[in-house]
Amino acid sequence: MPDFRAELYPHPASPSGPASKVWVTGERASSGLALAYSVNGNFDALAIPDGPGGRRMDGLWKHTCFELFMRPANSERYYEFNFAPNANWAAYKFESYREGGADLEKISAQIDVDRRDGQLTLVASLTGLSAVLLDAPISIGLSAVIEAETEALSYWALYHPLSKPDFHHSESFKLNLD
Repeated sequence: MPDFRAELYPHPASPSGPASKVWVTGERASSGLALAYSVNGNFDALAIPDGPGGRRMDGLWKHTCFELFMRPANSERYYEFNFAPNANWAAYKFESYREGGADLEKISAQIDVDRRDGQLTLVASLTGLSAVLLDAPISIGLSAVIEAETEALSYWALYHPLSKPDFHHSESFKLNLD
């Protein structure tokens, strides 16, 4: 049984693109965190990043990518994780809003992707997370960037607090886990 299930919504200023529905389920355990991002839609119009996968890579958010933001309770520090459907991934630590974006060195990710019957599901399993993120109260922001074959991007999140997409904004961290 997952710890949470959350639906993501397109930003009002961006087209929904090839996605018609995006949702995430997640489970936090002492060994790490597992997330399943699911997308329903028109996959003939969905752009999936090419190239070899399974490695750390910057700039994933420029194409179809799924994101997790985590902030410990009562902290300005937060963490960002990006997962691409070709199994590339990234992990960063920020000291405050968009400040100090350093790589998280001791994190590892395993990504599996299943695509069938009009649904794409990406399962990301993170290990190497600190006890602060696994055992303590945290706030989470969940988001997705969906790229169409036309290269148009749509931005999906639990909540969009601003007139332009900004997944780093503290009000985007809407899901609280104890």
